[in-house]
Amino acid sequence: YMIIIISIFSSCSGSFLDQKPYSSVSPEDALASESDLLIALRGVYADLWDANLYVRTIPVDGDLYADNAYISIKNSGKYLTFDNYTISSNDADFSGIWSTSYNTILRANNLIDANVSPNTNVNQYKGEAYALRALTYFNLIRIYARPYLADSTGLGVPIVLHYDPAYKPARSQTNQVYARILNDLDSARILQTEYINSTRFSPYAATLL
Repeated sequence: YMIIIISIFSSCSGSFLDQKPYSSVSPEDALASESDLLIALRGVYADLWDANLYVRTIPVDGDLYADNAYISIKNSGKYLTFDNYTISSNDADFSGIWSTSYNTILRANNLIDANVSPNTNVNQYKGEAYALRALTYFNLIRIYARPYLADSTGLGVPIVLHYDPAYKPARSQTNQVYARILNDLDSARILQTEYINSTRFSPYAATLL
């Protein structure tokens, strides 16, 4: 019996304890193939459908600021600060735009950085991710910074290009953010080669933006 026990323990190694968590996957494991990139790209687009972005807050924001729309007496209390120009640092709608936008950027960054052999489809997916990142930064800089012509060297928004949970970026200058937007759009136009449909970015949409 002692021989059997010794042989069992001697055949074991610490590797069986080195298991990946079931509740999370690293970007390297999650984005390892062309099909993985397509799934990830759909996730980036899905963020745009969040109520904090294009489904509600961004269109409402612009209309309220421009007096193209007014708060109804039936309103439940949302967007009153937009209508009254009384934005505070803890405003839930503005923090919602911020957090959802940087989640979109995180997803786009992981797709752009994915180590997958390039081909026409992979380049197309990464090109769309560049365009989506540019669009998101364009929204952020217009909402959270002074206009470019008013103060091009003033504080813009943090530029985050790679996944790093320990990174604590400072706000970049407004002109640096616009330079990044244009750089991303150039990459988008180079990498994309086709128009798929009106629900996805194309070289033409990147050029227009």
